[in-house]
Amino acid sequence: MKAKLLLGGLVLFAGLAVGLLLQYSQRSQLQNNLSAAQQQLASCQATSQLWELRDAAALLGLEAARSNYGAASEYSSRFFDRVRDLANQTSDPNLKSVLVEIQAARDKTTAGLAKEDPAVLPESQLMVAKVHQQGQR
Repeated sequence: MKAKLLLGGLVLFAGLAVGLLLQYSQRSQLQNNLSAAQQQLASCQATSQLWELRDAAALLGLEAARSNYGAASEYSSRFFDRVRDLANQTSDPNLKSVLVEIQAARDKTTAGLAKEDPAVLPESQLMVAKVHQQGQR
């Protein structure tokens, strides 16, 4: 009787141990899958933010080319706000340096748009080109 009880306890213990090992293995695999999915999500979010930045830059350039300085000024504000936000969020040093460089042109661009200076057009086109280059990397 004791032998049967001991054997039953050992079988129960072995079953629990095997079950725990299987759960641990499954948990580890799920954590790896989750980590990969989170990395992919972060990459997609960064790409999405870059596309939004590209759209804002293109609208700024388009309105400046049309000499529609009021609308260009509004797009400029949105564009530079997004540049600042993305520069603060990114961990890519190349992208960050380009965004900081673009951000440095904010005052000059804003002043040019306020004065309705056509010389702001080449500067806005340069910013559009820089943002588009970053999106192609």
